Amino acid sequence: MDIRQYVHIKKLAGGNKKEIRIVQGAVNSCSVIRKDMPERVSNPRILLVQGSISYHRTEERYLSIDGLAKREDEYINQICGLIKSFKPDVILVENTVQGQARDIFADAKVALVLRVKPSVLERIKRVCNTDLINFITPSTINNHALGKCREFY
Repeated sequence: MDIRQYVHIKKLAGGNKKEIRIVQGAVNSCSVIRKDMPERVSNPRILLVQGSISYHRTEERYLSIDGLAKREDEYINQICGLIKSFKPDVILVENTVQGQARDIFADAKVALVLRVKPSVLERIKRVCNTDLINFITPSTINNHALGKCREFY
């Protein structure tokens, strides 16, 4: 068995040789998107999202802007409510999250990390023994879809 694909050396700027340590798990240099979100969480429940958390518009016909905005708000509230019902502490997203959803997660004290590389999501998926969600519905998010780890910071 070749373990080189499971071992990564991560170098951080600064420090000295006495600060070298071995970390079991996945290490990446992503950070939360807002200062009012928690930056350090012990024993977090982690949700990995492939793609974006946003309303996808269709251009089938002409719509009034008011109706479209109302539909977007309802959809984002519904999706965020569904995600919050499973009580994740950390959400890692491959692409972006709509502004309204960012506010909802910040109010719920959920750490949100955006633009996570697919290779990093796969590594975290393997280490945390979780699923990678690409379409958010009640059937795709369940307690088995949430990963766990010792520390997030």
